[in-house]
Amino acid sequence: MPRIRTVKPEFWEDELLGVVSRDARLLFIATFNMADDEGILRWTPAYIKAQAFMYDDDLTLKDVDQLMRCLTDTGLVFPYVGGVAKQQMAVVVNFRKHQRINRPQKSKLPPPSTGAWQVREMYARRDGWTCQLCGGEIPRRLVVNERVSS
Repeated sequence: MPRIRTVKPEFWEDELLGVVSRDARLLFIATFNMADDEGILRWTPAYIKAQAFMYDDDLTLKDVDQLMRCLTDTGLVFPYVGGVAKQQMAVVVNFRKHQRINRPQKSKLPPPSTGAWQVREMYARRDGWTCQLCGGEIPRRLVVNERVSS
């Protein structure tokens, strides 16, 4: 269910957002409304077009897909396949930075699996490479095998 969301004044000064197109910035703002309280949303061109660009007949599904790719390429949105139904989903990476949730509700959508290294890296980047549990630094390179040969 869509919720009331806000756009902070600093949004317009963000240099990362300044390099994406105007339509991509509009889509990013729309993700705030489409996402649940954990920043998770469905992420298919047809769904996004129906929700964010329903009156824009000049935008094709291919155009919307390119806008979505722009947001994922800049790291603003992290796409993944989730749930038993293998749905195309996404998480707004810094959702809690952009939105303060008054009465948060648990997501009904499946979160990304932390079993994938890409997901762990996305969270590490989001959190400034600091573990949210212990406060320690997260190693910046993936440790594949800790065995030491003698």
